[in-house]
Amino acid sequence: LGIKMPEDLSGPALAPEAHGLVRVKIHVPRKLRGKLAKKSGVLLKEVVKLKMPDGKAKVDVSSAAGKGHVFARNAPVPDMKVKNRAGLLPDGTQVAINDQWVECQCAKEGIAKGYVKEKHVVGRAVPGKTAKVHDANGHGATLVRKQAKQDEGKNNIAFLEDGTELQVVQHWVECSWDGVAFTPAGAGFIEGHDVPEDDVLLEGDQDKCWECVAVIEKELGVELLAKTVGAVGAGRGAAKGKGAARG
Repeated sequence: LGIKMPEDLSGPALAPEAHGLVRVKIHVPRKLRGKLAKKSGVLLKEVVKLKMPDGKAKVDVSSAAGKGHVFARNAPVPDMKVKNRAGLLPDGTQVAINDQWVECQCAKEGIAKGYVKEKHVVGRAVPGKTAKVHDANGHGATLVRKQAKQDEGKNNIAFLEDGTELQVVQHWVECSWDGVAFTPAGAGFIEGHDVPEDDVLLEGDQDKCWECVAVIEKELGVELLAKTVGAVGAGRGAAKGKGAARG
């Protein structure tokens, strides 16, 4: 039936708040989750558990604007006309993430519009903000493409050296989905803020969890927009009041 049963049926696992534990929801960009998992033994205190979905797991979409549905496009451009509609996905529709792109501009190199792989952008790609590129494969330069396609050659615009600053226009998630009810199977591009990254949890002693939030933020170089879930309350510290934000 597709229902995943919990493996740990102990009291603390099923109702952590009732046993003096808290759960802290954190927003972690997917490109940084491998690093977090690899260093979790060092970054987390002994009494704090990290719960993070498998990297290949499908993700539930959710409209950041509260519309109840997400507009998936055939091409990663603002156009929302019928010809560019790949699908209208109800909140909760599961998608497989195939790639992530950042639509950008670069005044230094005279690039009015281009696309780079999101994994090469340092930190969280936020539309309207600036960000620096750093090739994730260690080649020292990042390729800017004319279109958000794997194709190179004629699709190339330029290679940007590590540290070059970009203006982020939009973060796009290239994904596919199975047909469900009135939503036929398809593939397309979804704005990044409609694909939540807040599905990572820290669980344990309250003070230790918040200590870990600060340590992880420093290591990953991004705000986690942390928020306590359950009966205890909202976020605190540097993340207070930002728990509703999406990446």
